[in-house]
Amino acid sequence: MAVNSGDTITAAQFNGLQSRVNQLLGVGSGDFGYGQSVSSSQVLSLTDPDIPDGDSVTAAQFNNIRSDLRTAFIHQNGTEIPINSFSAGDIIGADASGTDIEFDTNESFIILNEDASKGFNDLLDTISDLEVNRFQIHPSQEQVQVRAADERTSDWNGTIVSAFTVSFTTANDRRFFFNSGGQIRISGTNDLNTSDAPSQERDEGWNNLLENPGEIHFDYNSTTITGQNTSGVSFPDGVVGNDNLTGTYQVIFRKDANSGTYGDSYWEIQAREDSATQLRFRIELVDAGPESDDDAGDPGSIPGGIVEPVTADLEFEYAARRANGEVVVAFPAFSIVNTFE
Repeated sequence: MAVNSGDTITAAQFNGLQSRVNQLLGVGSGDFGYGQSVSSSQVLSLTDPDIPDGDSVTAAQFNNIRSDLRTAFIHQNGTEIPINSFSAGDIIGADASGTDIEFDTNESFIILNEDASKGFNDLLDTISDLEVNRFQIHPSQEQVQVRAADERTSDWNGTIVSAFTVSFTTANDRRFFFNSGGQIRISGTNDLNTSDAPSQERDEGWNNLLENPGEIHFDYNSTTITGQNTSGVSFPDGVVGNDNLTGTYQVIFRKDANSGTYGDSYWEIQAREDSATQLRFRIELVDAGPESDDDAGDPGSIPGGIVEPVTADLEFEYAARRANGEVVVAFPAFSIVNTFE
């Protein structure tokens, strides 16, 4: 709660602010907590009325609060925090601070050498913004790395599957990874290095199927795509992220071919929680063949009974984004447990 101008800032208010900072930057709980060391600490309320109010919280204690806020602010915004540091002897006001207070005959006051950037309410406003945007990470504060890949260079039809696990050292490490903006990223390509008729059209169709959605991003509570073409894209089991996983596979993403000759072909991503420290992703590609083939009827066949496999080389990359700036969390370990081959 904001402090009114002229009111005393209590130890309880300072401690309330510090608790919120600790919940965001430190271990936290649930979807709060970056897992970082915290400089600030709680203070004791005054018990001796002879001790001046200014001695109840030191400049160092305020600067520790600012330092913790600064870490989270740069992590989210990539810029310096707009709150100046505190000096010994500063008078901390609701909306501004300064070196002293001067009263007039009407008991009105002015703050000398006023600094409007570091009132107590500025600290409160900053933590409120950081809490709202706590899953945000600025590009300058992130690291993206391909952690595993799976490929297939042989022809295929029907259904092929790749699966990989993502393992964290502890359940808290999993929370810290996603709470600080971490993502699991999946992308596929179909290398059109062949003009092998009659498969060229099928290869091109699968290239569009894989590349049009762009990269698939799985974060703390959602799965999104980076591609602009959303045709055929769906999320069959709803909006699913880390916080929504269960021990049963959920389809977190699906891309269907456009209606027509290859309308039965699609690919999808399924995800589940193996344990508190391990997630599992399953990528299923289904090449169901043209519906109009009365001669053969099998996947990969075209009228006249000609087999039309997918011949282009297939590759999927499994990547992760982690916080690696002011806030640093560890990459999880990736392991391929089923290959397209």
